[in-house]
Amino acid sequence: MMHVGDWILDENANAGQIRYIGPVITSLKHPDRVWYGIEWLTTTRGSHDGQVTTPDGTSKRYFSVAPGHSASFVKPSKVSRGCSLIEAIQHKYASEAPTSDQPILHTSNGVQLPVLLVGADEIREKQRDLSKLTVCFLRRAGIASHTPLGSLLELVPNIVELDLALNAITQWEDIFQIGEELVHLVRLTLNANP
Repeated sequence: MMHVGDWILDENANAGQIRYIGPVITSLKHPDRVWYGIEWLTTTRGSHDGQVTTPDGTSKRYFSVAPGHSASFVKPSKVSRGCSLIEAIQHKYASEAPTSDQPILHTSNGVQLPVLLVGADEIREKQRDLSKLTVCFLRRAGIASHTPLGSLLELVPNIVELDLALNAITQWEDIFQIGEELVHLVRLTLNANP
């Protein structure tokens, strides 16, 4: 169960904070349904500022958002606490399944064509040896936490560049631990984390 104040991620890895848990007046079909009122870190994700209005004009403010943020109400099943840094690395670089990062070319007449990356399988195979990985791009990977002390150094000891932008990392202790464990780290990108 999540609580007010918890940081969450939606299915598109948009980060937000739970600001309200309970029923909402605009839920006419299911007036007792529990919703999470989420303050998103961006204005593009939500559709209001914590206040909703029914079709008859009745308004109710459930919470307020910071300038530059927006809000929405979501079903609890549509959000998660995210994954750990280790889980994200293993999913992206060590899993057997190809990633869904296949580029799409959008033509001028509206046709979408998949782009075949020659050599992509060989690159993916090299990346599976995590001990040789030096650049790790995990932007918008759904990361919300670090991992037990020492596990990062054991898994990816040679990381020089690590991009963790657009995740939901909220604890400075996690950032300090990453810096302590990755002794070769030169560049760490953290923008757009809570």
